[in-house]
Amino acid sequence: DISLFKKLLRLCLPASYRTFDQADGWYFGGALNQAPEIFLELTQEHVATLTAPAQVIVNTAEAVVNAPDMANVNTRYALIDAPQTDTTGNLFIGGNLTIAGISEGLNGRAMRIRGGIENEGGQIESNGIVLETHRHRYEAGGGITGEPI
Repeated sequence: DISLFKKLLRLCLPASYRTFDQADGWYFGGALNQAPEIFLELTQEHVATLTAPAQVIVNTAEAVVNAPDMANVNTRYALIDAPQTDTTGNLFIGGNLTIAGISEGLNGRAMRIRGGIENEGGQIESNGIVLETHRHRYEAGGGITGEPI
């Protein structure tokens, strides 16, 4: 009988002559008093926290995260490894945007940029015509204009 030990949390004599009862079972991990490194915490405030110091791996055919108010990812580096990634709302980028491939409008439509473009260290080209060095023919003198100023 370990009922008195559970109450006092120190060594003591058994409270009765009871033996081999399920109520006297003990989980030794709890008795060793070491903080767990990997655990799932479920609170009365309806919050679930999974803690794993090294890595969490989820293997499934499809995963859905429903967070109507906000989903927050706090990390040094995030990788989305998918052949296509869609967003259904506006996308705000608070830092730089680097594009390694082609940027295009949906279904071949023109891409619209609001607010102007600043270019540093490269040239802007459209349909084979370079903005910085292009010239125009003019009718009045039959010649070609100089480069843009």
